[in-house]
Amino acid sequence: MNKDDWIKKLSYADEEYVIDADPFAIRRNRARRKQRSRRALASVACLLLMIAIGAAWLFIPYSTVPPSVNAYAGSEYFDVIEKLNAFTYEKPKYKNNFEMLLDLLSVNQGYLGGDNMDMAPGDSGASMPDNEMAKPYEEVTDNQVEGVIEGDLFKRTSDHIFYLDLSNLHSYAKLRIYSIDGENSSLVKSFDFSPTGLYLTEQTEMYLSNDGETVTVVGNSRHQKQAASLTSVIAIDVSDFDNIKIKDEITISGSLISSRISDGKLLVLSKYGIGSGINFDNPETYIPSYNCGNGEEYVDGDAIVCPEILDNKTYTVAVMINANTLSIMDTTAILSYSDVIFVSENAIYATRRYNDIIEHTSDEDDSGVTKRVRKTYTDVTRIQYTSNSLHIVGTVTVEGFVKDQYSLDEYGDSFRIVTTTNTTLVYDNAWGIMGAPDTSVSNEDPMPSQSSFGTSASIYAFAVDTLKLYDSVENFAPRGDTVRSVRFDGDYAYVCTSYMTTDPVYFFDLSYPKEITYKDTGTIPGFSTSLINLGDGYLLGVGIESWGQFKIEIYVESEDKVESVAKLILNNTEYSDIYKSYYINRNDDLIGLPIYIYSNNEIGYYYILLKFDGNKIYEINRVNIDKSYDYRFSPFRATVVDGY
Repeated sequence: MNKDDWIKKLSYADEEYVIDADPFAIRRNRARRKQRSRRALASVACLLLMIAIGAAWLFIPYSTVPPSVNAYAGSEYFDVIEKLNAFTYEKPKYKNNFEMLLDLLSVNQGYLGGDNMDMAPGDSGASMPDNEMAKPYEEVTDNQVEGVIEGDLFKRTSDHIFYLDLSNLHSYAKLRIYSIDGENSSLVKSFDFSPTGLYLTEQTEMYLSNDGETVTVVGNSRHQKQAASLTSVIAIDVSDFDNIKIKDEITISGSLISSRISDGKLLVLSKYGIGSGINFDNPETYIPSYNCGNGEEYVDGDAIVCPEILDNKTYTVAVMINANTLSIMDTTAILSYSDVIFVSENAIYATRRYNDIIEHTSDEDDSGVTKRVRKTYTDVTRIQYTSNSLHIVGTVTVEGFVKDQYSLDEYGDSFRIVTTTNTTLVYDNAWGIMGAPDTSVSNEDPMPSQSSFGTSASIYAFAVDTLKLYDSVENFAPRGDTVRSVRFDGDYAYVCTSYMTTDPVYFFDLSYPKEITYKDTGTIPGFSTSLINLGDGYLLGVGIESWGQFKIEIYVESEDKVESVAKLILNNTEYSDIYKSYYINRNDDLIGLPIYIYSNNEIGYYYILLKFDGNKIYEINRVNIDKSYDYRFSPFRATVVDGY
C-alpha cells in the first residue's frame, strides 16, 4: 500500500476507534464503565429503598390510642380530663395511608362522598322568711311536691298579680304588675329586662317572696363575650312600684333546665354543653362556672361526677342559692347528663337517657348470624340537699325513658319511676340483621321473642338511702303502648298508656314497695296526656278522645277498675299540654286551660274555665286570646279571685 492509499483509508477511520486504540484510553474507558455500573447499582438501591419506605408509609397502621394526658395528673379535674380525652378522641377514618389514598382516588372519580357534620356546643322566693305584711303571698302554682315551690310565669299577692309576659318569645323579658280589683283591675307597672340581657324562653321562671316585695326571675341570658347561653338569676325589688330596681344578680354556665325553692333554698339546674375547642390548660373550655359579680368561679373538681362511659359532653349543673341574698351555698355537676329533672323535699333527681346494643343468641337460628338488640336505658342520679350543701348519693339504671317530671316521685323511704321501654332489632341495611362484632355490646342474653320487641311500660321502686331496688313491674303494658301520663298519689300511682287512641289505665299499690301490686283498670276511649289528682277520690284526665276531639274526663276508682263519671268533649279542638298553663282549683272543683278551635264556624284561641259538680263537667267561661299568641308554646295562666 502506497502512502496515498494509507492516508486515504486512514481518513475513513472513526475518531472514537482511534482514541480507544490508545492504551491509556482503554484504561480510562474501563474506569468509566465501572463508574457507570456503580451509579446504576446505587440508583437501583435508592429506588428499592424508596419503594420500601413508600410501602412502609402506605401500610404502617395509624394509632388508635388517645393522646396521653398524664401531664394533668395533678389537676383537680384530672378525672374529667381523662374521660373527655377518651370521649372526644376521634379514631382515624382509615387504617393506613394506603386506604386513605384509595379513598381519595375514589372521591376524585366521583364514586364516594362523606358526611360533613358540624358539631355545635350544647347549651337549659316563695320560701322567704314569713312576716305579716299587708300583701301576703298566695300560691297559684299547682306544685308537684308539697313544700317545694316551682317557678312560674305567674305569681300573686292578695292585691297584685306579677306576670312574666311571654307574648314575644326570644325577646327580652318584661315583668307586668296588675292590680286585683274586679272589673277595675289594671296594669300598674312594667319592668323591662333588656339591660340585664335576660330573654324569654319556654323555661323562664319567676318566684315571689312571702312579703310580695321581691321578684326573683330565673331564665336564659346572653353574655356579651360568650356565644353560649347563660342562666341568669335576678332579684328585683318591687316594694315601690315607682322605683323598681335590681337587687342582686348571678349567672351560671349553660341554659336553664328548671328551678325550685325549698325551705329558703333556691335550687337552679342548668344544661352546660362543652364546645369543640377544649383546652385542658384552660378550665373555661370544659368546666362549668358561676359568677356572683366578682368574676368567674369554677365548680370544684371533687364536686363533679363522671359516669364510667360518657354519652355526651353536656353537664347537668346544680347550684344551691340562698333565696334571700342570692349567695351561692354549694354547687355540683354531673357530666353526660341533660334530661328530665325531679326535685323532692330532700333531693334532686337528674336523669340521662341513652341506648345500648345487646348481643343475643337464638337456639332456633342455625345461620350463625349474631342478632343484636337495641334497648333504651335511663340513669338516675340522686343529689341530696341539706341546709347548706349538695351531696351526690349514687346512681340507678332502669330500662326505658322518662316522659316528664311527673313520672318520678319520692314518698317515705322509697323513690319511684315509670318509664317507656323500647326494644328494637338492629339492622345494617335492608337485607338482614347486622352480624358484625361491635364494641358497644354489653352482654349476651337469650334471643327475645318477637312479642318482646317494640315499646311497653315499666315501674320501679328503690330505697331512698341506699338506692337498692325494692321491686319492679316490667313491661306491664301491651306491646306498642307508650306512657302518656303518670300521677303519683302517696302510696298509689296511676299510669295511662296508649297505642294510637286506646287508653289502658293502670292502678299501682305502692304501700309495700318491696312487693308492688297493680291492676289494669280497663280500657277507656282516647288517652290522657295529664292525670291530675282532684282529691275526694277523683282523678282528672286531660287528653284526646279521638284525633281532633279534645276531652276532659273525671274518673273514680272502683273495686277493680277506674270508671268515668263525667266527660266533656270538644270537636275540632286542640289543647295545651303544658301543665303550667292549667288552672286547678280543688276547693271549688274548677279547671282551666288554653284551647284552639278550628271548626268551619269558628277559628280562634281561647282560655276556658270548667266546673265539675260531682255529676258532670260544664263550661262556665271562655276568654278569647289574641291569635298572634301560640297556646302550645306560650303557657297562658289564669286564676279566679272573688268571682272574677
